[in-house]
Amino acid sequence: MPNMNIGKPFTPLCGKCYDLRFGKINLDGQEAYCSVRIRVNGLSPSQWENIDTGKPLDLRLSLYRVHAYKEIAVL
Repeated sequence: MPNMNIGKPFTPLCGKCYDLRFGKINLDGQEAYCSVRIRVNGLSPSQWENIDTGKPLDLRLSLYRVHAYKEIAVL
């Protein structure tokens, strides 16, 4: 995970995009490593957009701690 902020609190800024890593989590009864790229449109996870799908972030992910993150540039 090059250039990732590891073990630091994730404090998103509106208008920025991030690559988030949650580590191994359980969704729908399956354990898997989870990462997602988001665009922050507000401070609440309900206002974060999954860049890859263009849809709001799956709110179940907000139940898990972000283990690592980095700001990214998205065209």
